[in-house]
Amino acid sequence: MNSIENAIIVAAGKGERLQPITLSTPKPLVKVNGIPMIESVIDALNKNGINSIYIVVGYLKEQFEYLQNKYDGVVLIENPYYENCNNISSLFVAREQLENTIILDGDQIINNPEVLNPAFDKSGYCGVWTDDYTNEWLMSVDENGRVTSCNNAGGSKGYQLYSVSKWIKSDSDKLRKLLELEFIEKKNTGIFWDDVVMFCHPDEFELCVYEMNKGDVVEIDSIQELCSIDSSYNSEITENNQDNHFASFIQKHNEIWKFIKFSFTGASTSILEMTVFALLQYVIFKSLNEVPVTNNAVFSFLGIEYKGYLWSYFLSSVIGYTASFIMNRKLTFKANSNIFLSTTLYILMVVATIAFNTWFGSFLGTIIKNNGYDSFIIVMLTKLLVMAVPTLWTYPLQRFVIHRKRKVDK
Repeated sequence: MNSIENAIIVAAGKGERLQPITLSTPKPLVKVNGIPMIESVIDALNKNGINSIYIVVGYLKEQFEYLQNKYDGVVLIENPYYENCNNISSLFVAREQLENTIILDGDQIINNPEVLNPAFDKSGYCGVWTDDYTNEWLMSVDENGRVTSCNNAGGSKGYQLYSVSKWIKSDSDKLRKLLELEFIEKKNTGIFWDDVVMFCHPDEFELCVYEMNKGDVVEIDSIQELCSIDSSYNSEITENNQDNHFASFIQKHNEIWKFIKFSFTGASTSILEMTVFALLQYVIFKSLNEVPVTNNAVFSFLGIEYKGYLWSYFLSSVIGYTASFIMNRKLTFKANSNIFLSTTLYILMVVATIAFNTWFGSFLGTIIKNNGYDSFIIVMLTKLLVMAVPTLWTYPLQRFVIHRKRKVDK
């Protein structure tokens, strides 16, 4: 039988889903019925004799300093990466403290301290069985109680994963090395630390589920959930919603708002792309508009006859899609998925789309030129049409595959 020697509490995130409350207060320090969430975690640990507690801080870190004076054994660890990395960075900076350790999020409420019992046999996560569908992480187990898989998209008939996990020293040693591998060597900074265990290296660990009852641990992921537990926030939220109907619309129609932002970004980059196209077509490559593409069976087969159209469409598309990637990642979807994976997937999509645009645009350009319709207005309208068609596949691919946004409140 192993016994917990220390605790690591992850508390560096911005807690964006509880804004505007978290604009001035870190989410773990938000009071629920008069008690900061993180203090419910610390109190529950202390009731179980776990007094060596490391709290990883980042956002508004100075507000956590009072905890070192209030509780013996509390030590703060600063996470300098919290703004640009997911919570793998928090456990990475605390990796040297991994022993027989319990790891928790600071933005939850521990209603039943018994779930933090220091005596344990195996490494594992606390979980609550659910027959119904949940969009939270869901663990499946075999007949021996061993975790066989985890679905980060949710599901039903499994154990909903909670951010309370216990680690024996031998697994902690492996976890420390794997954190260094993913964070330093692979620069896989956009993932949860749990991803290292559940998805990056699942065969390295034999995990179990420490079963809880619903309500033993409460995670608050929205202002509405906060209000349902602590009614003192109702007036503040009501007043905020009355003053900010726009924010209310965004929250209620989030998918529509994403598409509006995507369209706005598309319009902005389209202006850039069309400006570049006009410059290339009528200035830089003007002399090539009359020069045919010769001795090229592929271009001839595709209906591309003039070099000016070919290069103008190709280069303007490259510039437009590069600008679009940057704006959509940062502004439209606020993605935090792995930048290297996102870039690779985006390049594949763009290569296919540029190939389509180059062919379709050059094909239409050849038609309008051969029929004497190659006026400036007709050419630019054709370019606009060519740019609009790929939206049929670029939006769903970017929204649901390339620019995924993962929960980062931890």
